[in-house]
Amino acid sequence: MAMRAAPSDARKLEPAPNRMQSGSGDIASLGSGSMTSLVPRPVKEDSDQAPTPEAEECKRGVGKKLTQFTDKGPGMQEMNRDSQACILVAVDCQPIRSDTLVEERDWQPYATNTILRLPKVVYYLIAFLTFCQVASTIAFLAFGYTSSSRSLSFSVVSSMIYGLVAICCVCLLKRSLQSEQLKLSLARLHEFVADFEVNWHEVSGKEWRKFALAWLLSVACFTGTQGLEISIGAKEFYLQQVPVDDVLNIVMLSLKGLSVINFAIASAIVMIVAYIQSHLLIGLDKSLDCWCCEIWNHEDFELGVQSWNAMQALLKSVGRELQNGFLALQAFGYLSCVLFLGGAIAVAFRDDFTFFPMLVEVLAVLPLTILFLVNLRVFSHAAGLTEKCRAIPAFVNQIMAEEAIERNRQYLVQFIKDSSAGFYVKNVQLTQEMFAKQIYISGTVLSGLIPARLFLEGLWGVDARSHGVTFHAWSGVRAVRRSPAKLREAAGRPNEFGQFGIHRLFLGPDKLGDYHGKDQEVGWSTLGSQGFEGLKLEIPSCKSCFVIFWMDILGILCQLDEGVGCEVALVLCADAYC
Repeated sequence: MAMRAAPSDARKLEPAPNRMQSGSGDIASLGSGSMTSLVPRPVKEDSDQAPTPEAEECKRGVGKKLTQFTDKGPGMQEMNRDSQACILVAVDCQPIRSDTLVEERDWQPYATNTILRLPKVVYYLIAFLTFCQVASTIAFLAFGYTSSSRSLSFSVVSSMIYGLVAICCVCLLKRSLQSEQLKLSLARLHEFVADFEVNWHEVSGKEWRKFALAWLLSVACFTGTQGLEISIGAKEFYLQQVPVDDVLNIVMLSLKGLSVINFAIASAIVMIVAYIQSHLLIGLDKSLDCWCCEIWNHEDFELGVQSWNAMQALLKSVGRELQNGFLALQAFGYLSCVLFLGGAIAVAFRDDFTFFPMLVEVLAVLPLTILFLVNLRVFSHAAGLTEKCRAIPAFVNQIMAEEAIERNRQYLVQFIKDSSAGFYVKNVQLTQEMFAKQIYISGTVLSGLIPARLFLEGLWGVDARSHGVTFHAWSGVRAVRRSPAKLREAAGRPNEFGQFGIHRLFLGPDKLGDYHGKDQEVGWSTLGSQGFEGLKLEIPSCKSCFVIFWMDILGILCQLDEGVGCEVALVLCADAYC
């Protein structure tokens, strides 16, 4: 099947000779078929092959249907869409070779059929199961049947995000696939790629395997998280010697199983949506390779202007119809990136590194990471499409011509530049610079967690408690030991606010003395090797005293710079400030 531009005179368009032969379908050896729709060759037209009046009337009817303006009047965007539709309608398809017919599966790939035939009951099922998971989690937390944890929060958030992505993106993609504009664009795209004998499905099949692997990995991580949460919860009940009702245990296990099924269905739909977008972007990318190959073979720059006009209309039409679903998928991907970074920070700033709790948190945050990586993959295809359009003028400019100064070639180069072809989302052209910025920001934040964790290893970790704040002194991996003499000296020195830092001093578990002023002595005793880890503080309720309170703590920590003696415990009472 070859595509031809509708002739305006008594000439027909047939493929030119001297094409590159290809048997493998690789892009490096394209051109075994004709490209009459994009680079036509004018020859004498036979009268029996002229378009029939019925075909012309059908073409005008399709063009009229595709180019209706809105009630608000024809704006620039509507006229732009109308112009691109007219260009695509003007591309006529006439059979030239019987061995290059487009198969039915090429017109409607299996993944597309899955989305189009997906019943609405699946959406309601995903929404219902997600609601059950969230409601049951809140109920179990309220009645104390389960304990709150970051892994539990990430599991619930992952189910919610995947469910929302599955419902929203499928609805938007189905609407796009059913539009007349996209049907016409895909028809031209499929015919063009099939005519060049590029096995599009083999090329995108490699991409499909990557998305399938991502789905299996995300489901495995979510299932592992649910299993470990059940194991840890059962261990907590066993240690607390709390009897567990068999009915309650069955209900909890059933809800965990339903949440896994719900996540598997939702994540599968998300991967299918991402694959369809990636599949179409790969097809557009291969069509650009075919166009470059034909221009290289024929060096017909005059007709290359007409062919590129059809190509840029095809690119912009497909991008315009896919932009809503693409934007929704990317938005949820960035949301998952933010949550993933939050989970990474939570894991990096853990006080303890117990294996199983940490493993559960890592597994719980991985599905969000996978969703973000899938979105980056789709975005990279879209950005790569724009970059290839930017590189085509340089490619055309370096083609050797008969004349040293080829005006037609220079006109084609300038025409390609002025067309601003590429992949657009809401009139914003996606570029490799945008993709590089995403990678840079994500990598910067993740790489910053390592030095932040190492820095906090030398500071005082904070653990909020019901009756105050507990500070644990660490230097690297060793507990800091402070000198009693240094501590007494620091306690008697006023800070910059004119306030004394410590009201009561304790060494170990016993009270050793009170400090009420600069001139009063403090009693001390030697504990030897005994000590008390940590620093317990009572926080003042007054906001102004709260600031002075923290300045006192920072001043004392900066002054205690010698590491000899015993471990100390300091208690600062609120009545020293308020």
